[in-house]
Amino acid sequence: MREINDPFAGIPDAASVGLEVFDTRPILGRIRDHARARRVGPWAVLGGVLARVIAATPPDVVLPPAVGSFGSLNLFVGIVAPSGGGKGASQSAAADFLNFGSFPAFDIVNIGSGEGIPHAYVRRADGQVEQHTTNVLFDVAEIDTLAALAKRQGATLLGELRKVWSGEALGFQNADAARRLPVAAHTYRAALVAGIQPARAAGLLDDTDGGTPQRFIWLPGTDPDAPTTPPPAPEPLGWTPPPFMTIPTRGKHRVIPVCPAALAEIDAARLARLRGEGHELDAHAGLARLKIAAGVALLEPRDAVSITEEDWHLAGLVLDRSNVTRAEVRADLVRAAARANTARAESRAAAEIIVNERVDDAARKRVAKWILARLESGEVGRAELRKGANSRDRGNVDYALDDLVAASAVVADTSGDGTRYRLTDAVDTGHRGGQVDNVSTPQLARNSAEVRGWTARPPVHPTPEEKTA
Repeated sequence: MREINDPFAGIPDAASVGLEVFDTRPILGRIRDHARARRVGPWAVLGGVLARVIAATPPDVVLPPAVGSFGSLNLFVGIVAPSGGGKGASQSAAADFLNFGSFPAFDIVNIGSGEGIPHAYVRRADGQVEQHTTNVLFDVAEIDTLAALAKRQGATLLGELRKVWSGEALGFQNADAARRLPVAAHTYRAALVAGIQPARAAGLLDDTDGGTPQRFIWLPGTDPDAPTTPPPAPEPLGWTPPPFMTIPTRGKHRVIPVCPAALAEIDAARLARLRGEGHELDAHAGLARLKIAAGVALLEPRDAVSITEEDWHLAGLVLDRSNVTRAEVRADLVRAAARANTARAESRAAAEIIVNERVDDAARKRVAKWILARLESGEVGRAELRKGANSRDRGNVDYALDDLVAASAVVADTSGDGTRYRLTDAVDTGHRGGQVDNVSTPQLARNSAEVRGWTARPPVHPTPEEKTA
């Protein structure tokens, strides 16, 4: 696996990954030209077209049980672009490209709660559950809306969406029978298209353990190679359903035939997973690729529906583009998190500097006050002051002494062994007046007569009688 911080290692031009898919078939080239004529991303339009073709396919059409049971065609597509990057425009263009004619296609439904998903398909009438719709295209304008819904207390949305992707049975065992809305497996068709802003994709990628992001096809909404002059717009594609009746049936299902090469790759990948190999983000890659291949096959007008080796190959190109796009999003999130951490660290460091400056200033004032009180009893040596100071204050004794000497509040005598300190005659210590607390240590270097917080007094000259005495 590529490192998250370097998702494009070994890929000369990540933006070009898979672009050859648009040159392989005329219908895919038409999708690209239609997108560029509308000034939207070709990948985004391709994702929208595939989602709509899948959404229009009957729900009993399934994939063979390569792993576990039958595979659903239900498809999730994420269109990755920044705000204003054209997700909505690309999906409007995708809708315009396909002309379903009189064929009953699908309902378009906004996503809501997990409990609300069955309501898109069934309802209760006269005490009985009846299915009113089989085919739905779920629209998620912004992925953070889905993430917000998923974070609600007791939310079941992501779990239900994972079941939808697999075509499993839906509904909850409510205590009130009238509120139960069961939907049987493979009796409904679903496609989902979501807009994903890279900076807001964490809510989806955070559910990797649950398996939700692995079920999405991640396609860019941008087009770095867009021509300066747009090509002529092709005619819309009149899509009619292929002859589904030609698909072999197995009980209630019509199973799309799949080429042996695809089944062999899926089996090999599943074996690796069983042995604990591979990355968790690739857990559903085989089935996701098979769904894409089914969409590509259904686009083509054929006499019989099947997934060929070429369909499988083209689906691999689309999946390569999806993997790179997802890696881009993850790398963006890692870089954004690093920037946020750096900003927080710088903010904390600035706050600590301010706090430390204030603490140092308070500590030095406290030590200065203690030294002045101590010197009232007479001269004291530096070593003795250090030894007598509280353990938390010893580191500030020298600083406080320097401040007091600079302020002419204390005299340093270096004539003997070691430096000794005494009060000057010009200063009445604040220890008596309780004013030392008001002294800011940077201001102690002022002239002694103007030192804030201390009371300066004029020197007392002895009288002749005092001198004689």
